Amino acid sequence: YLVEAKRGREEFSPRKPLPTPYRAEQLEIRHAGQVIATIPPASCRRFCTIDPAGTSADKARESRGRPASHSVIQVWDQPWGEASKYLFLRHSWRGRVGFDGLVKVIREIHRAWKPERLWIENEKLGEAAVDILHPELPIETVNTAGRDKLTRAAPLILKLEQGEILLPQLNTTWRLDFEAELLSWTGRDDQPSDQIDAAAYAAIVAQQNSTGVIRMLPVGGR
Repeated sequence: YLVEAKRGREEFSPRKPLPTPYRAEQLEIRHAGQVIATIPPASCRRFCTIDPAGTSADKARESRGRPASHSVIQVWDQPWGEASKYLFLRHSWRGRVGFDGLVKVIREIHRAWKPERLWIENEKLGEAAVDILHPELPIETVNTAGRDKLTRAAPLILKLEQGEILLPQLNTTWRLDFEAELLSWTGRDDQPSDQIDAAAYAAIVAQQNSTGVIRMLPVGGR
């Protein structure tokens, strides 16, 4: 499944670091080259997920010689009603910045994309970001309950298997990096998974939006 955005008069420029949504766009869900559904962004709830680098787990991996982690911010649209099982990844930012730099980028992405809520990992950095940005921004922590990466990613893996994670067909910048990380990750804790972590939080939040309850499923569970 892919997403194609039909844009209005403005043309998308890959030089813009923070592309903004366009007024006349429509989200098309495609399968085998055929449009199976068209969803206007106005019929979606929009939220962000944030995986901050520099957590205690990141520092432990770096002390063992692993490359430094990236912070990741993703913008997601989730339709209302029967199509709520789908998640559209609208934008993804990935970079190595300090805490002040991360707070700045969070503000910029909120200003550009106007999500109704932002969710950040409930580690010390996430809690510090909430302390600084709330109530200026609608930001909250998403509870990982101390679970390992693979367990946290279980709802995301299930959605990927069912074709419910939709990516922009025309994007040739961040999408390729995201797909490469998805395809290379085997669940090992020492592999790069910053983008997967942020997407895993999106699957957890989407589940909460649909049912009001967050459930953690084992990998392969149904």
